[in-house]
Amino acid sequence: MNLKLLLIAGLTALCGCNSPATAGEFDPIPFSAQERELRTGYETILRESPDPDAALSLARLLVMHNEFDAAGKLLEPLVEGSNSNPQAKVWLGVLTTKRAGAAIPWDMGIRKIYLAKKGLRLIDEAYAEAPKDFDVRVTSIIAGASVGRFGALEKAVARAKDLEATLSDSTLGYTADAVAAIHLAIATVRLAEGRKDLAKASIGSAKASSPSEDIAWQISRLETKIGS
Repeated sequence: MNLKLLLIAGLTALCGCNSPATAGEFDPIPFSAQERELRTGYETILRESPDPDAALSLARLLVMHNEFDAAGKLLEPLVEGSNSNPQAKVWLGVLTTKRAGAAIPWDMGIRKIYLAKKGLRLIDEAYAEAPKDFDVRVTSIIAGASVGRFGALEKAVARAKDLEATLSDSTLGYTADAVAAIHLAIATVRLAEGRKDLAKASIGSAKASSPSEDIAWQISRLETKIGS
């Protein structure tokens, strides 16, 4: 299983802070047996010595399971100073927008707006620093479409168009799962635009790429979200 691609694809389930959170939506999500094994492995590595790659991989997993505080402690050191990691920064942006979604709407939603804009700023900075990085590109598109406000959707649309154009470049050597993740990102954008027919077409393209079982499950989740 390509954990990075699976977690990127899993972002399609991220509910933007644009809409009210449903009960329990941002509660911690239980880990599967395989995910617990991965988590234990990363934590073992980090206990032995600092390892930015292990920290980032574990943080991605924690973000997707709504363990916000633990994920933040791993991501924040990776974006500080001159050695800031764009992948860590884009995931810290995702984490911050999820915190916005989870925030209780008080003071006319001022905290939600603050966190949403802060998260989007981090995502934009990561994209500016690494506009060709696959993780940064796909993650920024899905997260921007999920938030859908403050200009985020418009940026996601433009980024999706640029990324879609790379599918015709055979020199990039995209795997089937990478192709599926790109189509999932495009479908997320089209759904956010209210263009269900185009979103369904992108889902069809994702399926046609013959992705792994794990990615196929994420395709099915988004397909259910799109509906008939």
